[in-house]
Amino acid sequence: MPTLPPPRVIFLSVADRLLNHTVTSEQRSNVTGKTYFVPLTSLRGIAAVLVVLFHAQIFGLAPYFASATMLPVKGYLWVDFFFMLSGFVIAHSYGQRFVAGVSWRDLGDYLTARFARIYPLHLVMLVAFLAIELARPAIFGDVYPAANRAGGFGPVDFTTPSFFGHLFLVQAWPLHAHTSWNAPAWSISCEAAVYFVFPVLFLALARRARSALYLAGLLALATLGVLYGIAQPHSLDAGYNIVRCAAEFTIGVCLYRLYAEHHLSAFLARDVVAWTVAALLLLSLHLGLPDLLVVAELALMLLVAVVNRGFFAAALETRLPEFLGRISYSIYMVHFPVFFVAALAARAVGGPQALLGQSPAVRVVFFGAALAAVIALSTLTYNAIEVPCRKAIMARHRRRLAPPNGGGGLVLSADTD
Repeated sequence: MPTLPPPRVIFLSVADRLLNHTVTSEQRSNVTGKTYFVPLTSLRGIAAVLVVLFHAQIFGLAPYFASATMLPVKGYLWVDFFFMLSGFVIAHSYGQRFVAGVSWRDLGDYLTARFARIYPLHLVMLVAFLAIELARPAIFGDVYPAANRAGGFGPVDFTTPSFFGHLFLVQAWPLHAHTSWNAPAWSISCEAAVYFVFPVLFLALARRARSALYLAGLLALATLGVLYGIAQPHSLDAGYNIVRCAAEFTIGVCLYRLYAEHHLSAFLARDVVAWTVAALLLLSLHLGLPDLLVVAELALMLLVAVVNRGFFAAALETRLPEFLGRISYSIYMVHFPVFFVAALAARAVGGPQALLGQSPAVRVVFFGAALAAVIALSTLTYNAIEVPCRKAIMARHRRRLAPPNGGGGLVLSADTD
């Protein structure tokens, strides 16, 4: 009697036929030889789309179901997932180089790779937003999009000092803590600050016993608790964003250490655990439960996605979520200007309530069209800006480091998160 293949193999075979995509292993290797976590890439794509939904409600583009659930309102918490994911993936990609110590060369390699990863697209979108703001009065009149947020949009969001704050990626730092222009870029401003701390953080944790790891994680959680407690109403999205980023980045580094040193229970790898965590996370977001609970569930989601080898991982390894994950940074950086222009155009045609006062069906059409435009443009920016600029910057860096005799240099990649 022939032996049937495992259920997961059957699932992947069906997924391949349906989505024209084959996933041959749970974890692949990138050009650096490091493991590439496909499920984490897919989760990053899903998170980016949910951040898009969060901002869609601000512009009145959210679909009809937005008023029936807190999921869009709580969409800002997916940025907390990005922070933890960055800590995890960067520890995986670069941590081993900093275990013995931090040399100037290793530090330069690491910071160049991070710059190549985040800055080119940020600069392009900032310049694009500048062009939009300069052209706005001539095309749409002296109006701004109607917005479902305190204060709406106005000249204060597009000042010269704030532009230079964005240009130098310090718009979220205490000296210039004002979210304006391409507003979602505040998070990469925070990450840019934390990048400088990571080598020292990883070095400190790598040389300490597991108890120090737990202590660092508890201190990071306590920090989030303080931030949540002092905000009125209680929320993690109420300022102190660099501290918030640093705490969650540290949690991500700690989670990676637990994973890398095989301290995670096999219980977490079970499908029933993964689907339960996903269900609890969605329920918490739907009900609008406290931010700290949701962040804990997001951290758990990160872990189960890494260790799961069942249907949960197989679902995340199919073509669509992985594709969204690969272009997720573009989605994150592109969607706000697209929504801004769409809302401007709608207001110019139909007045202040052109979007906010529409029927559910019309809003579904608007949201679908806007999301399709975001994904199409993000695909373009990923292939025309992100990848070529990253490769060009890293190639130039390798040439600069190459020995005079033309010998082989270091193999570096900026495609780490």
